[in-house]
Amino acid sequence: MYDKIEIYHSIFKTTILFVVAQLFTVPAIYFLFNPDLDFNKKILFWSAILLFGVTALFVLGIAVYYRCRRIPYLIIYEDRLEIYVHLKRKYKVIPFSDVKSFRIIKIERTKQITIDFKPDLIHNKYQKNSKSKLKSAILAFNYITVGAFETIPVDMLTMKGNDIYRILNDRLQLLNLDEKKKLAE
Repeated sequence: MYDKIEIYHSIFKTTILFVVAQLFTVPAIYFLFNPDLDFNKKILFWSAILLFGVTALFVLGIAVYYRCRRIPYLIIYEDRLEIYVHLKRKYKVIPFSDVKSFRIIKIERTKQITIDFKPDLIHNKYQKNSKSKLKSAILAFNYITVGAFETIPVDMLTMKGNDIYRILNDRLQLLNLDEKKKLAE
């Protein structure tokens, strides 16, 4: 009934982030070659180069790579949401039938969409089946901080966060209406 919606990382927003990071990196490189600089300041400037320069270059490279390969970060279907997991190089599928609601939140200056799962799924999927203690700790921290196990960062995407939130809630409501109609029949 509905077409899938593909949402990519924004090259424009990532490039702006890269340029702002270079405003810290270029002066650090300039000051690093000052012969009168003591050892502590050299460590400080090397840290700035690594933190801002290399990280920003890495993020920009990833965004360009995924755009050239046409790998969307989010794919919204009629009945599910797929989120691309960078380290695993595959999509994590979240059926809307497992979701209770979506919420939009702001943490500091970043906008994120939380995925509130149904209570029975939380116990079965996240508390019982977690094999990694690190993953369990991260999920617990996320739940304590924002009240959900999973969030979607939406600041650096090609679609606005509020629009993504609206689409996700619309699809969730349509699926819930279809389920209620089936139960009524």
